[in-house]
Amino acid sequence: MTLFAEQRPTVGLGLYSLFARTVPLSYRNKIMLVAFLGTHIPLLALIAWYALASAPSLSEALWVIGVALFATLVGTGFTLVALNELPQPILMTARGLRRYAVDRSVPALPIGFTDDAGTLMADTVETLTRLEATFKQLAHHDQLTGLPNREYLLEVLARRLAKRERLALCIVTPRNEGVEVEAGLKRMQMLGCELFQGYYFSRPMPADKFATWLHDKGALAGE
Repeated sequence: MTLFAEQRPTVGLGLYSLFARTVPLSYRNKIMLVAFLGTHIPLLALIAWYALASAPSLSEALWVIGVALFATLVGTGFTLVALNELPQPILMTARGLRRYAVDRSVPALPIGFTDDAGTLMADTVETLTRLEATFKQLAHHDQLTGLPNREYLLEVLARRLAKRERLALCIVTPRNEGVEVEAGLKRMQMLGCELFQGYYFSRPMPADKFATWLHDKGALAGE
């Protein structure tokens, strides 16, 4: 089953597209069919021609052809078994990608192989792992401050409580929404704050009075 029905360009997939439309077989069986037709038919034709041309009798020629055919079928069987197993890395990667698209579980693919198929599996695991870490970062951290959000803190708290780990909680309850006294202003400045608001500077006022107040403050600052 495909998750996306949008049509994509098929440039570079000419032979694959032809087989997909005309040969109703699985991808592995198509590879097996091509391998069989490409190697065994010319060989069998050569053996048959040589046997018929050089054998002293038809029965002996048929005997030679039969032995060659039997050996070819045995070799074909082993070849088909090998061809059936070799695409497994690609098939495992495809199943892992589909599973990740459904439930976002990173597939446990082997990463110790260095050929093309092994590199495909390793790159898939690394890419999905990084993608999942990015998703978790976006889901668990505030985008403006970069600090962990409430959901992440609750998740960590639940995980540590499940393990019966000892922990300490610091609960801060702000008593006001701004700077009200000079001591509070100095403390905020010590913490690195550069912008402030609060009753220490002014009480709420209408817009016209605020413009006058701001002008006076600017004049005083200029002096």
